Amino acid sequence: MIQQTKILKYEKVLVKETMKEDAIGQWLKPAKYELSVVPIYIPVFKITLNVAYGSFEEFKRFMLQEFEHKLEHHDANAFACSFEHKGTTWNFINITTNDWTATDYGTICHELHHATHFSLENMGVTYGSAGEEVYAYMQGYLMELVVRAFVMLRKKTKISSNK
Repeated sequence: MIQQTKILKYEKVLVKETMKEDAIGQWLKPAKYELSVVPIYIPVFKITLNVAYGSFEEFKRFMLQEFEHKLEHHDANAFACSFEHKGTTWNFINITTNDWTATDYGTICHELHHATHFSLENMGVTYGSAGEEVYAYMQGYLMELVVRAFVMLRKKTKISSNK
């Protein structure tokens, strides 16, 4: 039996840009800080994850001065946090190095695991048999967007390790 395939006919293209490009904001350098920060927006969940690239000490200083949020950790290679500030929930991960090694990808994935959990839990989505696929989808999608964001940054600035 030969299978027939139908070709979808369309009148016009409604959206030319892809959601992934819209989900990654612009890399910004906050004034007074040696950091680069990019917001990543997940429209399905209405969550923004801010990725900060730079030293952990600078990230701690940024958190304290801009958000009055004191981080108690010391000397982290990477870090994820979620907190309330002036009625807004803020989600951040800090990546201190990205030399494009397997270790760097593992570190990013690890921090995104934390970010996925606190982001979805803040929305009332609990992990378990009913929510496991949602968690896996979001973490995978965030990983893709974070890697794409770092590729954009690398092309523009020739980033290397902050060691």
